[in-house]
Amino acid sequence: MPSPFKSRGDEEKNQQQRRRDPYEALGVARNSTDQEIKSAYRRMALKYHPDKNSNDPVAADMFKEVTFSYNILSDPNKRRQYDTSGFEAIESESQELELDLSSLGTVNTMFAALFSKLGVPIKTTVSATVLEEALNGSVTVRPLQLGQPLYKKVEKQCAHFYSVEITEQEAQMGFVCRVHSPDKSKFKLLYFEVEESGGLSLALQEDSTKTGKVTSAGMFFLCFPVYRFDETNP
Repeated sequence: MPSPFKSRGDEEKNQQQRRRDPYEALGVARNSTDQEIKSAYRRMALKYHPDKNSNDPVAADMFKEVTFSYNILSDPNKRRQYDTSGFEAIESESQELELDLSSLGTVNTMFAALFSKLGVPIKTTVSATVLEEALNGSVTVRPLQLGQPLYKKVEKQCAHFYSVEITEQEAQMGFVCRVHSPDKSKFKLLYFEVEESGGLSLALQEDSTKTGKVTSAGMFFLCFPVYRFDETNP
């Protein structure tokens, strides 16, 4: 009589068997370039983004799958290991496969997720509508003067876009962009890069934190290395 209990090894094996080939999941050929893989992921992730498919378990599963697949194919080492030996080469019972945001390049936080294995719910960080409009180049970008404060209200799940022109000398000196919310609202400070198509792709993101009587977020554009020290870990 078979045992009613399954070992972790059996569960891992069954999970691997249920997973589709990453190339198939993203709809790309095995000899696709990094840019082709990135474009396919971006297109499918926008299509199945939870913001656009609320209460749709099929779309949620597809979003997890394409994100999981992109995590493998966007990393040269993982892609080579998968091409050689399949899923077994990139994961083991003692090591969970995680989404390496640093491997996503200019879209490193586009669909940032907090999950360790396929099947764990994904927590998105930025509205799909904002990201899609930026990629399509359909947002209004207003000029912003260095050193001049600006006061604006941003509606929920919306964004304001600004551009800053700087000289070579100013770039060498570096500059800081900081945003405050007097009513302690939670918000995100986003930095976009211009694509060849003219659209904007998300490159950096900072979440607001409580700072005294306000919530704030900042980005530092400097020409020298900066190290952040954790106060709880001297």
